[in-house]
Amino acid sequence: MRLWMGANGCCCLVLCFAGLLSGCGGGKAYHLSGKATFKGKDIPEGYIIFEPDGSKGNMGQPGRAKILDGQYSTRDEDGMSTVGGPHVIRIVAHNAKMDTSVVKGGEVVMPDLLFPPYSFNQDLPSEHSEVDFDVPAEAAKKK
Repeated sequence: MRLWMGANGCCCLVLCFAGLLSGCGGGKAYHLSGKATFKGKDIPEGYIIFEPDGSKGNMGQPGRAKILDGQYSTRDEDGMSTVGGPHVIRIVAHNAKMDTSVVKGGEVVMPDLLFPPYSFNQDLPSEHSEVDFDVPAEAAKKK
């Protein structure tokens, strides 16, 4: 059997490939932004990971956002949108902003964690939204 693709076949192949790259699961992705606080105070720096909860049937790409001065947005340079629905959300926060001028032994010194990485379940909206997260004091006690 011979496989031949004319100009239309090539375009069709490119479009199919582009569709595969546009997102896992075929669901629409949404941007989130808002405040990220610990015990009501702004988190100086950190990040949030939005992982669709497969155990609840939610599939799609995980999202992420950098936290800076208590604010985050998946639209920022390092951000990535996510699908709505049930998620496992992970927040990692530092007690200060990273200062690339502080070098020890040839490596940049990372600020201490504000609390151990904190995970929780939450349903996220299926639209572009503002969602605030306040990490409770109990998160600092987890080991």
